[in-house]
Amino acid sequence: MMTAVETLAMAQEVVRLETYAAPDAVGFYSKLGWEIVDAHRPNPLMAKLLK
Repeated sequence: MMTAVETLAMAQEVVRLETYAAPDAVGFYSKLGWEIVDAHRPNPLMAKLLK
């Protein structure tokens, strides 16, 4: 599912995706290549640069 989102975003020339991840989802996003941008929130801001 996430690869479909990334593919669609790249087709629209998006270069970076961001999301506020639930604390228990941080590991999931990290495994997919996302990085924490701002951990000082109840739901950390995470981002992924698209190639």
